[in-house]
Amino acid sequence: MDWLLQNLGPDEDVQIRSLTNDQTILVLAGPKAQAVLQAVSRADWSNAAFPRLSVRECFVGIAPATVMAVSFFGERAYEIHVPNASLYAANTAVRDAGASHGLK
Repeated sequence: MDWLLQNLGPDEDVQIRSLTNDQTILVLAGPKAQAVLQAVSRADWSNAAFPRLSVRECFVGIAPATVMAVSFFGERAYEIHVPNASLYAANTAVRDAGASHGLK
């Protein structure tokens, strides 16, 4: 944050704010992650519609979310960024949907 603020030019029309205290990230990873995410959201999570390194705004259950398709170990994985106030709703939706897929 310090570096970004120090390197922002006075003539640049940019706003920088930290979301660290406003957002939480859930990580959903593994061979059934795509099926679990499909069960909690109306969006199309197929590889064709949402390839690796994609980002989309959607709802996970009733929680507003920004989802990123990222993986650092080869299997399909998603970062689900949600407002802190929506964490319980998003986590409950993912856990409930994941139960039938063996989510641990």
